[in-house]
Amino acid sequence: NPNPNPNPNPNPNPNQVRSSLGNLRDGLMRSIHRLAAELYSGNVHFVLELVQNADDNAYAPGVLPTLRIVARREQIVFENNEVGFAERNVLAICSMGESTKQASDAGYIGNKGIGFKSVFKLTTTPEVHSRDYHIRFDSADGGGLGYIVPKPVAAPAGWDASNGTAWLGSGLGLG
Repeated sequence: NPNPNPNPNPNPNPNQVRSSLGNLRDGLMRSIHRLAAELYSGNVHFVLELVQNADDNAYAPGVLPTLRIVARREQIVFENNEVGFAERNVLAICSMGESTKQASDAGYIGNKGIGFKSVFKLTTTPEVHSRDYHIRFDSADGGGLGYIVPKPVAAPAGWDASNGTAWLGSGLGLG
């Protein structure tokens, strides 16, 4: 009768477990940094990614898809009148290699689940506001998981949940 537990040590040493988990986390962080820094070598590739996302978004019937880009010295804003995020969209941008779009879906350009990470070439603290979702990523956070683990933030002043989706990049030092 084979042992159903493939782990030869059913009571692993907690220090070994912590060390193994730390190694996994470090490997994940190296992968994320590499994708964010090297996959999109151009500093403005994020613009193409956000325009592509706007093209791929869902729009209410009869709505003319609109993308508005506002660039200021310390901030850039992309506003889009799509129907807005659902939980699955938030989970997708928090993941690596996960997408709500499939390569076989007609009409979609992006589907690899990594394009949004290109915004980290511009800012360490991108924000996404869509419907009632308001999140900020922080790639410089102490835990190192800020590329994929956002924190909730307040909605922008005057935000209306029917606005669609807005992406904000701050602390840019443009111009």
